[in-house]
Amino acid sequence: MFKKVEDISVIEQENVFLSSVTDREFHFIRTKPGIRVTDMDQYPLAYFSVYDHAVEVIVASHETVYRYLSGKPARDGGNITLLHNIGRCGSTLVANMVYKTGQCRVLSEPFPLLKSIVLTNQSHGSQPIDGERNLDMLKATLLLLCKIPR
Repeated sequence: MFKKVEDISVIEQENVFLSSVTDREFHFIRTKPGIRVTDMDQYPLAYFSVYDHAVEVIVASHETVYRYLSGKPARDGGNITLLHNIGRCGSTLVANMVYKTGQCRVLSEPFPLLKSIVLTNQSHGSQPIDGERNLDMLKATLLLLCKIPR
C-alpha cells in the first residue's frame, strides 16, 4: 500500500525507514512494530530486512522533506561517518566490528545512499540536476538514514 503523507513527522517513528530516493520523492517503508532492522546481529544488511517486514510505503516529495529537515537544526549531520567501499573489500567485517562496540549506529550498504549518488550523475530529460539540488538530496538522504530512533 502506497501512502502520500501530509504530516511528514511520521518518518521519525522507530519503525519507518528510508528505502529509496527518486529525482522527485523519498520513499519510506513502515515495518511491523518491534522489528529492529538496524540490529546487525539479526540483519547484517538492513535494507534487505526492511522489505521482508514492510507493511506500508510512505512517499514524500523532496520539497516536503527539505522543509521538514530545515526545522531540525540539531540534525546537521556532524556526527555521520561514511566508510566507502568496493565489493569484496572487507567492509562488512569492519561494519560488524564497529557495530559490536555499541557506540555507533551502523547501516551496512544503505541502498538509498547509493540511489541518491546515482541520481546525482544522471540527466533528467535534457537537464542534469543542478549542484545545489544534488547536495540537498544527498544531505537529506544521509540525515534520514542516520536518524536517531525515538
